[in-house]
Amino acid sequence: MSKISVVKLKKKKSQNAVIDEVFSTDEAIEIEKNETEEAEKKCVLIIAFTNDNHLSNVKMIQSIFKQDYENITLAICNDNTGNFQEERFFYNLAPNRPDGVRKIYFNCNKYTIGEINSFKNLVNKFESEYVFVIHSGEYFTENSSIKKCVEIFEENENSVAISARAEIWTDDMKKCSETITYSVDSFLFDKLIGGNTKKMSDCMFMYRTSLFDDIQITNDYKKIYLNIISEIEKNKSDITVSEYSICKFSPQSISNVNA
Repeated sequence: MSKISVVKLKKKKSQNAVIDEVFSTDEAIEIEKNETEEAEKKCVLIIAFTNDNHLSNVKMIQSIFKQDYENITLAICNDNTGNFQEERFFYNLAPNRPDGVRKIYFNCNKYTIGEINSFKNLVNKFESEYVFVIHSGEYFTENSSIKKCVEIFEENENSVAISARAEIWTDDMKKCSETITYSVDSFLFDKLIGGNTKKMSDCMFMYRTSLFDDIQITNDYKKIYLNIISEIEKNKSDITVSEYSICKFSPQSISNVNA
């Protein structure tokens, strides 16, 4: 049975279990599975950013829960997007949670601090070998997406990051209309115009957590990958570019609307 532990929140009995409510925006919740043995697989920290689109938030979490990798820490963050439905969203975390998601951390920033600052806080909070960022409305293409990226890392020991492809689909999510991939030209273009064209996306990258011991993550850009890849390029470290499509999304699925 899962163990539920919460920080600084009043307890309230739900229909399923005794849990602590998490609906004030300056608090955080941790839901941790009671494991008796240390995980054999290297830990992947998935940082999932929510927005005001409730349906896309839930579908993103369901996509994560379908991953067949056996050691995932899930850190969910809302950066004070304005109309995030905390209580409604929270009750989607317990059902259908797989054994591979060993810890869930849920935090809502009381004030907007920016995604890069939220990212740095969460990376420093947890021990993991790899870290991956996903946003509301972005979904894994396969149940084995995380596992495949870890395998790519194991085959490329000198790489500090992996860049996979992402797919842009039609709003009905029935057809892929475009595939985006990492290239120096795309990266430089995103830096120039602010990373708002979907030339690239955070969900295309997985990083070795040890990378952050060697680089200083700046706040020069709003997008997380722009800050990190800039430092990787500056240090001339290795990035493995894969033709594997890891995530998919549509313009509608990533829109910040209250659905």
